[in-house]
Amino acid sequence: MASTTVGKHTGAQTYTSAERAARQKDPKGLQDRMIGSGADKPVVASDRVVLALMKTFETTTVVEELLEEYADVDTFIVEDVGPYYRLENSGSIEIDTEVMEPLIGHHYDVFDLMVNVSTTVGRAYNDGNTFIITTELMGLDKPLPRYRDDGSAYAAKPN
Repeated sequence: MASTTVGKHTGAQTYTSAERAARQKDPKGLQDRMIGSGADKPVVASDRVVLALMKTFETTTVVEELLEEYADVDTFIVEDVGPYYRLENSGSIEIDTEVMEPLIGHHYDVFDLMVNVSTTVGRAYNDGNTFIITTELMGLDKPLPRYRDDGSAYAAKPN
């Protein structure tokens, strides 16, 4: 659908979301309110990651196992939010599906888990059959893992 924002309109209008946002927002003012001298509560960096999982038999098993794995980590939080689980932690959350598969009782790999990932806050990636969400800049802070078709690791490429 083409944009028709030229001139004064008295009837129905069509425009892009970018055009709407540009009319309603002052980017420089927003930036100043968030991180500049006009900020009441400026945006700050965080080392928290968040993972939202749809509730299923499999993800309930995953959450129960993670509660055991992270039992001594006081920053690890699981919130039951209706049809979802909200997991939060400092630094990272790692889910090894090879550990989860026998607990679940049927084939379960990282791609089966990812079907139930609703949203993430952080940098998410797969390392073999482990799903990781982290605050690290993968490829910059830490070398990216490299895998062969058979799942065995290549040596990580140096930065």
